[in-house]
Amino acid sequence: MFSVEIADIDAALGKVREFIELLERNHRAWPARRTSSDAKADYDATSSLIQEQLPLITRIAERSDDSLGTKLRTDGGGYVWRYQSILETSRQLAGLLSSVEEAERILGPRGPKLAAANLHPWIWNAAVNLWDDGHRREAVQAAATALFDQHLPAKLGVPGPPSAKERISQAFATDPPSAGKPRLRLDDYPDPSPNWTSQHEGAKFFGMGCAQLIRNLATHTGTQPDEQSALEELAALSGLARMIDRAKVVH
Repeated sequence: MFSVEIADIDAALGKVREFIELLERNHRAWPARRTSSDAKADYDATSSLIQEQLPLITRIAERSDDSLGTKLRTDGGGYVWRYQSILETSRQLAGLLSSVEEAERILGPRGPKLAAANLHPWIWNAAVNLWDDGHRREAVQAAATALFDQHLPAKLGVPGPPSAKERISQAFATDPPSAGKPRLRLDDYPDPSPNWTSQHEGAKFFGMGCAQLIRNLATHTGTQPDEQSALEELAALSGLARMIDRAKVVH
């Protein structure tokens, strides 16, 4: 969601606008405070109210945008009128609060971001150069080939079946290993248990899907995926790579 974390945005906006009016009133009284007793009284009264309300306005700013909160806590300096920086920041805060709904509509949910460089190194190291050159299909193909044809056999210590689909199926099969057919085992759940079975069957079928939908199609078709689709395919391969990497080999 949008970064503003305030329960009642309308109430917060109203409070900030009242604060801005108070600052503007103080600014109007400031030049005449030395020559007019009424202006001096108004300047002193509004200065006192500004100091009373500033902590709440600062907290509203911090819940809206950390940088605005920092500005309100920092002495602006360089201004003849002491509240000039606070007024400018308060106006920015009011603008932010008044545009929250529009910003949410335009920007949409912020959500987490998937950083390609944080994918499993087996995947990203194989894909990065091709990806940076704009060859997305080739990047996916290189990553999938590296995973199924290099890292998986190296992990198992045997070449396995020629088919990537059968290779991953055999690796996560739930029956015991046999000669030339080692297994990959995850230790998140006790063996035997329904959860252990579900995890290994899930890993097997997920891996088979990656082999057929990603590796085989990227290798045998010339279709160039869009960036988001290609990134999601790399992410799927990365998830499988992490399972393979942390699994124990059982002979």
